[in-house]
Amino acid sequence: MRPSPCCGRGWRPTRACSTPAAAPAASCGGWRGSCRRARSSASTSPPAWCPRPGARAHGLDHCAFFQADVGDLPAEFDEAFDVVYSSLAHHHYPDPPAATREVLRCLRPGGLYCVVDPGPEWFTTMSAPLAKLSDPGWIGFHTPAEFRRLFEAAGFARTSWRELLPGFGLAVGQKA
Repeated sequence: MRPSPCCGRGWRPTRACSTPAAAPAASCGGWRGSCRRARSSASTSPPAWCPRPGARAHGLDHCAFFQADVGDLPAEFDEAFDVVYSSLAHHHYPDPPAATREVLRCLRPGGLYCVVDPGPEWFTTMSAPLAKLSDPGWIGFHTPAEFRRLFEAAGFARTSWRELLPGFGLAVGQKA
């Protein structure tokens, strides 16, 4: 399994797909609960409507990107990914338990769901009122313990939390 860093509008999936051996990875992000998928295969070209213009401009015609509701991902994603990475987006998901269950369904055995988001209780308590006023897509933050419970309830075999910066961390769930 080769973890591929992916997030945002596609520059990291494009970079990850520049190597044909890159493992399939998904990135979840955006206040609308979107999920983008990058697929790398040197022998298979996606339909013409799939590649992002930026990927094509760099000669990467073996990348395909999909957008879907993270709480109701397409059936074709079943056990399709080694890594799903969500950066500063999980607090925008309208139904975090559904999103987490869907991500688990889309992971291959041993796959990882990595979420970078605010977490420690002191930070979420302090920043939630400001987030509610300033961010129209904000739904709610999770503490490290809440992330672990959320992942465990979805069926992840292993969970962890690592602080990255004061107030922000990495929640990880691993599929059995």
